[in-house]
Amino acid sequence: MKIYQIFFPVFIFFSLSVFFLIIPFSSAFSQTIDPHSYEKEITGRIVDGLMNISASTVKDSFVPMTHWRENEYLLTIVPAYCSINKAYDDPEVKGKDLKGWSAALGGGYALNKRLLLYGIAAGQSIKGNLYGKMYKDPIPAVEAEMGYRSLFLSPGAGFEFLPGKWLSIPVFFGPFIQHYKINTDSSYSETVSYTETSIHVSTAGSGILYGVTGGFAASAKILNKLKITPYYLYMKSFNKPEADADIDVTTSVTLPTSITDTESSTESLATEYINASMIGLSATLVSTNNLSFSASVGGYITSETGWYNEKFLNGLQMKSIVLAVTYTNGISEK
Repeated sequence: MKIYQIFFPVFIFFSLSVFFLIIPFSSAFSQTIDPHSYEKEITGRIVDGLMNISASTVKDSFVPMTHWRENEYLLTIVPAYCSINKAYDDPEVKGKDLKGWSAALGGGYALNKRLLLYGIAAGQSIKGNLYGKMYKDPIPAVEAEMGYRSLFLSPGAGFEFLPGKWLSIPVFFGPFIQHYKINTDSSYSETVSYTETSIHVSTAGSGILYGVTGGFAASAKILNKLKITPYYLYMKSFNKPEADADIDVTTSVTLPTSITDTESSTESLATEYINASMIGLSATLVSTNNLSFSASVGGYITSETGWYNEKFLNGLQMKSIVLAVTYTNGISEK
C-alpha cells in the first residue's frame, strides 16, 4: 500500500472533523462576536418604534376644529389607551404586554371664518416589554423591559378653505416641542460548546425634540348632529432622540479550566428623525348644550389594514381607544 493511500483518508477524516466540529462552533459564535453592534441596532430600533407610537398617539388625540364661526372657542379633553403589538418592522420589534395611556388637552379660537389659532398639550406613559432579533437562530431575540414618558406641546394656526354650511376643509400648521424619557433593561445568554456568553444592556435617554406638524381635514356635518372628520397629520422632527446603552458582555469558558471575563462599555444608540405621516378619523356627536363627544378610530383602522402603517410608520401595529369631550361657546351653522 502506497503512502498516499494511507495519508489521503486520514486527511479527509481530519478535515471533516474540523468542518463538523469546529466550523459550527465558530459560525454560531461569530454572529455574537460583536454583541455591541447587535444590541445597539435592536435597541436603537426600539427607541425609534417608541417615537412612532408616541406620534401615533398624538395624532389620535388630535380633534380638528371644523365648521367654526367667528369668535368661537373650544376646549377639548382627550383620554386614550393603547396596546402595542409591533413597534418596528425591519428588524421586527414586537410588543409583549406593552400598554400605554395618554391624556391631551386642546384648545382653539376662531379669529374669523377663515383663521384659527389652536394649541395641544399631551402627556403619555408606556410600560411593558419589547423584543426583536436581527438574525436567524441560533441567535436569540433581545427582550427589553422598558418605560417611556413624554410631554408634547404644539401651538398652531388653521385656515378654512371651504367655510360652507355642511362641509369644512381646514388646513393646520405649527411647531412642536416634545420632552421624552426612555429606560430599557435587557439581557440574554447563549452557550456554544463550553463557552457561555451573557449580555446585559441598560439604556437610558432623555431630551427635547422639536420640529413641525401640519395637516388637513375634510369634515362633513350630518343633520347638524353628527360630524365625520377624516384627517391627515404629518410630523417631522429637526433632531433625533438620544439614548446611551451600558453594555456588559460576560464570557465564561469551562474547559479546560474555568475562565470568566467581563467587558463593559457605553454606546450611543443610532436613532432616526421622527418622520411620521398619519391618517386619522374622528366621529363627533354634537349635542345642544355646547358639548360634543368624539371617538377616534383612524389609528385602529390603519393598524388593522396593515399596508399604511407598513409604508409610513415602519410597520407599527397598535390598538387604541381614544375618546374626547369638547366644550364650545356656541355650536351653530355658518
